[in-house]
Amino acid sequence: MSTEQPEQFKMPDYLSASSISTWEQCPQRYKYSRIDGIPEPETDSQIMGNFVHEILENVYKLPNNQRTIANAQQVSRVVWVNGWAERLAAIGVDETKMREFRWKSWWCVENLWLIENPINISPMELESEYYVEVLPGINIKGFVDRITPHGDGVKVTDYKTGKFPRPAYMDQKWFQLLLYKIIVEQTINKPVNEVELIYLKDGKSIARQTTPADNETTLARVSNVHGEIEKSIQTENFPTKVSKLCDWCSYKKICPAWSARRR
Repeated sequence: MSTEQPEQFKMPDYLSASSISTWEQCPQRYKYSRIDGIPEPETDSQIMGNFVHEILENVYKLPNNQRTIANAQQVSRVVWVNGWAERLAAIGVDETKMREFRWKSWWCVENLWLIENPINISPMELESEYYVEVLPGINIKGFVDRITPHGDGVKVTDYKTGKFPRPAYMDQKWFQLLLYKIIVEQTINKPVNEVELIYLKDGKSIARQTTPADNETTLARVSNVHGEIEKSIQTENFPTKVSKLCDWCSYKKICPAWSARRR
């Protein structure tokens, strides 16, 4: 008799900062998303984040002296015609809401000039995908928004289009960047001396100097989550964590814990 695991209970090929966060929030949600492969519906907020990222990527590809607000407006118009209206229409966004979407997106782009002068930024890499084995048998996949020179190494920057988080939620934001620190260092053989979060909606940024101890702490967290996922796959047991986050979960209709909660 074959002891091969059913397809739905095979370990994913890689982890990411978002999948680790999903696991820590609720293993059952992780199973629906990463093991069962049930897609979560795209939201206008997610689309806005992707749209703004594409605009900024193209702005930073311009020669330094051409990175002006006026040129960013032109970039925004060019990027918009690459299917963004269709993506919004697919989730039911009407023309009025689309105009609002474009204004909110532009607000985020324009706020970049409140935070930094793009003319003075010299990106080494923009919107780069990484796939790295950070520990034996543990692969991490990540998309790094921007890498710039910093001292004898580099700085990793991540753009956010959501609200500046309360202190209680900063840990997960730093974890994402410290995980990026590891995969960048292993790829380019330069130290990541600083990580930075740019909150475009609020026109704020926050940076953190890194230390060698960050790698040890981050890898321990990755290893712990990987071990927990392996155990759940072996036992076919994915616990549900009931919290306020359940109200925004895409899997409420199929989640037994949500059904029990609503009775």
